Amino acid sequence: MVSRVRAICFFFCILVFLLGISIFSPAQEQIGQGRINGTVIDQDGNPVEGALITVESSKDGKTLEGTSDKNGNFAVAGMWTGYWRITATKRGYTPSTIDMNIRQLKRNPPITFTLKKMQGFAALLSDESAFELFEKGNHLTEEEKYDEAIEVFNQFLAKFPEVYQVHLNTGRCYLKKGEPDKAEADFQLVLDKTVETYGDYKGDPDASLRAFTGLGEVAIQKQDYEAAQKYFSQALEISPKDEVAALNVG
Repeated sequence: MVSRVRAICFFFCILVFLLGISIFSPAQEQIGQGRINGTVIDQDGNPVEGALITVESSKDGKTLEGTSDKNGNFAVAGMWTGYWRITATKRGYTPSTIDMNIRQLKRNPPITFTLKKMQGFAALLSDESAFELFEKGNHLTEEEKYDEAIEVFNQFLAKFPEVYQVHLNTGRCYLKKGEPDKAEADFQLVLDKTVETYGDYKGDPDASLRAFTGLGEVAIQKQDYEAAQKYFSQALEISPKDEVAALNVG
């Protein structure tokens, strides 16, 4: 009798053990022991707070996340051994990515991400409030409320002076108002900033094309047709397929 009871108890323990494996193993397999840590800084070496750190397994796409603190430091845990893609992102900055072979039994080397601030319209599109202000100015321009549009664009430029291309919008408004001197100043500023930033007009071909075309229209308003043809020719050099420039040069 005693032997039978022992046998039943033994069988019951084995059953519980097997059930335990079936219940707990899948969950345990989802969590590794690997851990990474590091720092996120900008191009000037300043810590970047609030950067999202995404860690994605190359094996099955499993994703883990973390966030950098006020000192730019971050830590993410739960990876198993293998290759993972680690990406740091933050609005207004260009993302940075590395691939790393994560180990569970050894300490993984610290990571330093250097995020570069976006410039120009890329920065504009990454900032919701800036984009809304820019769009407001465009809507006012479409409604031919040029003074109000100029005021909104100037508010934008006061907050984001690095987005110099917005002077194309104010220049267009001044042109529509019949103030060619102010329009000319804005278009020329865009060309100067383009050369200063990229070293050549073709570094920002869209902005340069619009600026040269704008200067051509300014020259027409001033009845300086020789200067107008020169500006349209320069626009055509940047964009040979531009119909407006080609028409005015021809």
